[in-house]
Amino acid sequence: MDETANLVEYSSGICPPARRRLRTFAFDPMSTRLSGQFLTLDIPFERIRGPGPDGALVQVVDFDASRHAWYEPVDLDDPYILAQDGIRPTETDPRAHQQVVYAVTMSVIERFERFMGRRFRWHRDQILRLVPHAFEGQNAYFDPRRRALLFGYYQADTENPGANLPGQVIFTCLSSDIIAHEVTHAIVHRIRRLYNECTNRDVFAWHEAVAELIALFQHFAHRDVVLNAIATTSGELEKSAGLLDLAREFGESTGRGAALRSAIADRSRTPDRFRAAQEPHERGACFVAAVFDAYLDAYQNSIADLLRIASGGTGVLPPGRLHPDLVSRIADEAVKTADRMLGMVVRSFDYLPVLDVNFGDVVRAIVTADRGLYPEDRQHLRSTLVEALRRRGIWPISVTSLTDEALVWQRPDTPLNLGDGDHPVDLSRVILSASKDLDPIGIPGELRTPAVPDGNGTSGRDGRHPSPRRSHHRIRLPGMGAGECGRGVGAIHRGSG
Repeated sequence: MDETANLVEYSSGICPPARRRLRTFAFDPMSTRLSGQFLTLDIPFERIRGPGPDGALVQVVDFDASRHAWYEPVDLDDPYILAQDGIRPTETDPRAHQQVVYAVTMSVIERFERFMGRRFRWHRDQILRLVPHAFEGQNAYFDPRRRALLFGYYQADTENPGANLPGQVIFTCLSSDIIAHEVTHAIVHRIRRLYNECTNRDVFAWHEAVAELIALFQHFAHRDVVLNAIATTSGELEKSAGLLDLAREFGESTGRGAALRSAIADRSRTPDRFRAAQEPHERGACFVAAVFDAYLDAYQNSIADLLRIASGGTGVLPPGRLHPDLVSRIADEAVKTADRMLGMVVRSFDYLPVLDVNFGDVVRAIVTADRGLYPEDRQHLRSTLVEALRRRGIWPISVTSLTDEALVWQRPDTPLNLGDGDHPVDLSRVILSASKDLDPIGIPGELRTPAVPDGNGTSGRDGRHPSPRRSHHRIRLPGMGAGECGRGVGAIHRGSG
């Protein structure tokens, strides 16, 4: 049966909306408190199968193993919640935590779908479980055996908690950066399962690099954040506090005195750090730094004409705040360039080996994928990225030069054909079902996904375990006294395979 026919099979006779808007913190509760700003994520609308939320791709299971407690699940289809773009984010309501985790996860999955050009599904149509209060500890991680993202909570450092109270309860599930980071680990595990085997020192480093890039570039999906960063720095994004930082509240609350990591912490642009790096996070951070070197260079090139117009030809802006129209145009270029740069990295997965990947393979895969989509590279983004990686000491060892012709993967002598033989495969139907209704325009954050009507709303899925449900009670979160506030940030580590 054609799934589009189901769109009108509702009692009201009106099709459901294409999008759902849900409020989140401005990266984390600490940032929202300091800026007074909340963010709203625009994600595909789906018929939620039940409270949790319990959707087609992810299911929020809010069980606190440390306290053996089930927290009351949020019903995102409640009319009052729908009418106000979700519950107002707060640290004291577990339902708000569930909403934030669900919204950020679905936003990240949608970006992968748009960049890859096809629908994303978990292995055998299983689901990913999100556990907002899984344990007490300074960590959050993806557990492939449980097919779950587990988020911890902890007390802030008593001596150096940053802009938090000493001993304040911090929730990792309220950090958009940490959620995006861990969801990316789960997605990469789905796309390349054998990258969970450390066959060389670049495998886990690549895992970490992709997760950090998704989390950092996710900031640019929020236009208001980009506009504010440009207005306050006169367009010099490298001076922006927060836009290029990762998990700021977690870093400060654990006594580091700064964000957990920064895309521009090392501005040396030399290969020394990469050559010495052995630990996955450190080695992956070198790749992230190179990508943001390229991003900042490309961004400056893209706004050079705007600066010349605004400065009468000198390219040097006068003192004072920028005109709002100029801020808006610069923001357009910043978002567009970020989108293109992240797309280059994500699309490379189609050209990466299924195991034993190294950063040289990644460089070649990026060039191959991007050259197929933009053969002429008129904006010089591809060459800018390759040069930035070279300066950091990252290049393939088996090529004769760094030109596109030398870096691109060669086509096989025999073309792939699944239509012949004893068991032919009809690729046209597979491709159609995987890419149907994906937005061909390529507008960031937009994806036309028809909602699938709910069958009975209560039973388990085909081939899946029934939704785990218990008697839910309104339970006060740990450390949450009357009128007391906690904040959320999480560590960023991968679970063991």
